[in-house]
Amino acid sequence: MSAKVLAFVEDPGAANGVLGLDAELTARGARLVVVAIDRAAASLADRVTFEGATPGEGAEALLARHAPDALLVGTSENPETLGLALVDAARARGVPSAGFVDAFPNAAYRFRGATDDPLAHCPDVVLVPDAWTRDAFVALGLAAERAIVTGHPMYDAVLAKKAALDALGVTCIRTRLFPDAPPGARVVTFCAEISTGFDAAQFRRSDAYTLHGRGGRDGRTEIVLEELLDAAAAAQAGGAPLYLVLRMHPKNTREELGALLDEVDLVSAGGDPHEVVYASDLACGMTTTLLVEASLLGKPTLAIVPRALEAEWLPTIRAGVTPCVSTRDALARELSRLVAGEVAAAAPFAEPGAAGRLADALVSLTRRKR
Repeated sequence: MSAKVLAFVEDPGAANGVLGLDAELTARGARLVVVAIDRAAASLADRVTFEGATPGEGAEALLARHAPDALLVGTSENPETLGLALVDAARARGVPSAGFVDAFPNAAYRFRGATDDPLAHCPDVVLVPDAWTRDAFVALGLAAERAIVTGHPMYDAVLAKKAALDALGVTCIRTRLFPDAPPGARVVTFCAEISTGFDAAQFRRSDAYTLHGRGGRDGRTEIVLEELLDAAAAAQAGGAPLYLVLRMHPKNTREELGALLDEVDLVSAGGDPHEVVYASDLACGMTTTLLVEASLLGKPTLAIVPRALEAEWLPTIRAGVTPCVSTRDALARELSRLVAGEVAAAAPFAEPGAAGRLADALVSLTRRKR
């Protein structure tokens, strides 16, 4: 009988870790069962076959029902996530486990749960998208051989999407998505995030912020969006018009952004975010993974962060692909370059084949079942 991998995902970022994984495991003689709940389920709809969790079913019961040879969990911002309970239960049952980490930030919060120990619920191996993330876990005390760089399966999906979008062309997609954009306008899409996370305080105004918005809001996203709106108004005063698109994060609500929604030309929610950034002249935001994906689509990107230290959070900034600004003057310069037509397409970033590398790691793990 073929080895069986049980995957559990709760957050949309982690859900991207199972993209393409079923086919890769099948090619290696293994089977995949995905259990997705909450926003992960919505994110995977029409992309991956999955089942929901049975109401009231705990970690022990879920493992007993599926009897996997290995467990894969995605990390979640929920410290009480079933994923961490599954890791603990798998260890007790002798089932090897892996955790997929979708991005560099907040390594110390991924597996701590409600404890102060960053590795309290750490699986047997941690599968990470890049060397920077691996090094962050090693710095926390994880043995180097337990942190495996696989890349990100979402990158594979985006690279495949690029070929399909290139066949249609930017003009065709832009006309469909942004029919009201003036002729000759530069389309700027702001990729929003929520103003909270593993360490909620770092997503709120502090003395370390070098961007301050208009002074009436404390959320990171709202402050940066206010800075962009004001900078855009100044940048287009003497040049090409800007058409501002606000791309909502799956966790955003219209209420949290409030009246700022009235200051953009278009609010984009639902549908395909890759089409939105592909049809833009510039994708900007803070440190969302959508900026990395926009780079993979060949689009110019710009990270706007309220603290310079946040430049460490995005791999394309580290790789020199995405410019990063943390002051008003620097933001004004970058938007002026866009208006002047001086912003270049993104340089190549990331090697394809991540789903296959994840599958290799998981198949190896199934052979370690105790």
